[in-house]
Amino acid sequence: MRRSLATVILLAAAVPVCADPVSAVDRYPLARLFAPPPATVADFNATPRSFVADVDWGTFATLSTGATERLTFDGEFVALTGRWLWQADGWRLGLDIPLVYQSGGLLDRLIDDFHQVFDLPEGDRPALPLDALRIRYEDANGVRFDMQNTGWALGEAHVHIGRSLTASSTRATAWRAHFKLPTGNVNRLLGSGTFGAGLEWNGLARSSLWGRAVTWFAGAGAQWHDGSEILPDRFERWAAFGHAGMRIALRPALSAVVQLDAHSSYFQSDLDGLGPGYSITFGGRWERASGDAFEFTVFEDIVPRSTPDVVFQFRWLRGAAL
Repeated sequence: MRRSLATVILLAAAVPVCADPVSAVDRYPLARLFAPPPATVADFNATPRSFVADVDWGTFATLSTGATERLTFDGEFVALTGRWLWQADGWRLGLDIPLVYQSGGLLDRLIDDFHQVFDLPEGDRPALPLDALRIRYEDANGVRFDMQNTGWALGEAHVHIGRSLTASSTRATAWRAHFKLPTGNVNRLLGSGTFGAGLEWNGLARSSLWGRAVTWFAGAGAQWHDGSEILPDRFERWAAFGHAGMRIALRPALSAVVQLDAHSSYFQSDLDGLGPGYSITFGGRWERASGDAFEFTVFEDIVPRSTPDVVFQFRWLRGAAL
């Protein structure tokens, strides 16, 4: 984590503040089946985005064993998410549709070399095969799932609607409700086969830091699901989630961002990998005069085995001039 924060500081030292939080989604098996949509900007008076495209490329390598449980999460994914947004009169409506490719991938050697060069802990990676895909869980009832199929499949779609509460030049608040649709492929462990709904609050404050414009933002909420076809006897119907972060202007068209995200457990289990998720995301954004923006961020687990080891995100945001 200290290295991640140091990277943010160095980036800030080297590169108009947009209020958008980072598009951080926990894509860890099995958290991705129930993760809420990415955090939303609280200022609905800002010029709206009409479309956002996220490309998440990440990897996970986890072995976890308990008294009666054992899991293996080993693989790589590329998630393509399209987000359509409509905004008018203080209301915002959105639709998120993800498409996910799972495989053994090719990041394992790169990450192993990186850990060795900087003498970083490798976790469970030495005990797992290189560039292999396996998502497996067993308990006292036997093997509950064992997925090794490479390929593309649809993930869980979300519909969300928000309403501005307060807005000024320095502060803004809004609420948002979201609804998860059972569009994901259950056999590929990309869908739960059930519906979900959640409600959250989002806020922001604008100030200055080191002579630069800064937006501080945060949000928190809760969600409910009507069940799960995956480990239904261990599933937690209620979960809480939240985020907090800052975005700092570095140049007229460049900004840097750091964000923390967390969520409670979706399953009753003592195993790492099925517990709460904690992550940090950092990166930068380039704004164009047309209103389009491009962002690159890196998502890392703060607590080992709670979220994917690393996720690289490339993001395109389409909108009118800011």
